[in-house]
Amino acid sequence: MPQNLFEKVKTCLKPRDLAPLIHETFSHQETARLMAAEGVSYPGVRIESVPHEDLTLDWAEDALKNPAVLSGLTRALDKAHEKDIQEMRLLSIDGIERMIELIPGIYRQRRVSGFLWALVRDERPETVTLVRRFLEVFYRFLEKQAREFQKFEKFESHLSEGRLNKGETQKIRQILSDLIADNKELKKTLEREQKDKDKKDR
Repeated sequence: MPQNLFEKVKTCLKPRDLAPLIHETFSHQETARLMAAEGVSYPGVRIESVPHEDLTLDWAEDALKNPAVLSGLTRALDKAHEKDIQEMRLLSIDGIERMIELIPGIYRQRRVSGFLWALVRDERPETVTLVRRFLEVFYRFLEKQAREFQKFEKFESHLSEGRLNKGETQKIRQILSDLIADNKELKKTLEREQKDKDKKDR
């Protein structure tokens, strides 16, 4: 593995960035098999019995300390994300910057790990800054998602306990209003279709 890749990975990624990438890419069984193939062992413990989160974090931490370990991880990730790496090479730097702003779409398509690894593997010098930018935008997006989820949980709790505040009550009214409007539109459509059918039958 070229030394500059090791330096780039160490510069761009921390264990907290690399571990989820591994976790999302490989199943627990695959991770254990790949690590065992690289000579990793847990004395007195079967590697498969180590929780997935621990395995991926251990692999990430070791890879960021040791070029030989990163080399094995690189081979595995390159194979898993071959298509993403090829697609990344076809994008201009401006194109990559635009893609970074489309994090919600990348997240919904479960392509975060592929996009991130392809960005790390891109040899253009500008991509060092773009990896940092991607992670910054991605973590901000996750924080926003977490806040939205907390708001939803609170709303659901208030709804089930029958203690909605004014804003939540208004939200329920809007939902019901939208449902009624949709239902009226559906009713009209069904009535039109029935009339058309009756005309044909006559």
